[in-house]
This record gives sequence, C-alpha cells and structure tokens, in this order.
Amino acid sequence: MRERRILFVLIALGILSSAELFVILTTIAPSGADKQVLWLLFVCLFTSVSIGLSLVWHPVKQTIHRSERVSRLSSLRQTALISLVLTLVLLFRSLSIFSLWDIIPLAISAILIEFFFQADKTSLTPHESE
Repeated sequence: MRERRILFVLIALGILSSAELFVILTTIAPSGADKQVLWLLFVCLFTSVSIGLSLVWHPVKQTIHRSERVSRLSSLRQTALISLVLTLVLLFRSLSIFSLWDIIPLAISAILIEFFFQADKTSLTPHESE
C-alpha cells in the first residue's frame, strides 16, 4: 500500500512538473524571461526528467535483478543524479559559464556519488575480536 502511495505521488508530481515545463517552453521566450522563470524552468526540468526516468528505470532494474528486491528510492536516486547532471549542464551553458569540457568532471562526480551509495558498508564497521 505504501508503494502505491509513493508511486501515485511521483506520477502526480511528474505530471505537474511536465505540464509546467510545457507551459514555460511554449509561452515564454528564453531571451526575455526573468530569472525566476528560468529557475522555475530548470526546477521543472529536473523534476520531470528525474521522475520520468525513475518510472522507466525502476521496472527495467526489476527485470534485470529478478532475484533481488530493488528499492524504488535507489532508482529515484540514480535518475536524480542523471537529471541533476543534465540540468546543471543546461543551466551553466545558458549562463555561458560552462564549457563542454566541464561536463566530464561533473559526470565523474555523479558516478562517484553513486558508487558511494552502492558500496558495501559492512566492511567499514569494526569487528569485535574473539
């Protein structure tokens, strides 16, 4: 039951942010937009891409890892990292403070963050001597 609530909230938030993103892209010219509108554009882009990818990525991960239970939060975290990199690249490119070579360290840092979350933390705990 809790899984269905989370899924409903994610779908509703994804639909709302995608609709707002569509409205911004079709009605406002980027050259004459306020800073608030551009921030709203990038926030809506982040949420809609993150949730949309999560709704696609989670079933794919479940079919790949049939023997294990896959957490929806891990899928959401992975897609949030991907969409964060995408959104930051587009934001910095729109502000002209980002070159294409800066994408590489940004992507590597997102991969390292994901490796941190995937790491087995049991080997870091101190063992009691017998």
